[in-house]
Amino acid sequence: MEAKQIQEIETGLARQFLDREDTRLRAYICSPLNADTDEEMLENMYRARRYMCYAAEHLNMLARAPHAYLPMILCDRIPNERALALRFDMELLEESDVM
Repeated sequence: MEAKQIQEIETGLARQFLDREDTRLRAYICSPLNADTDEEMLENMYRARRYMCYAAEHLNMLARAPHAYLPMILCDRIPNERALALRFDMELLEESDVM
């Protein structure tokens, strides 16, 4: 993915969270993260971000895909960090209106 495309996605996603009085439905985005290579896993993270943008722009939803960002700060290969991420994911899912 090109740097310009990444920047456009990041800017669009940042805008959706600036309105703290947002009353849109909250969508939990599900898509694959795991992959055979690190490059494919990174592409899956970018793909999840694109899905978030689509839900925000075309479906008027406040989109959430924790696997689009959490792997940047928590390592799925470290059991304690994976458990933390899964707990966060489950709580976020419970706070979502649609999946």
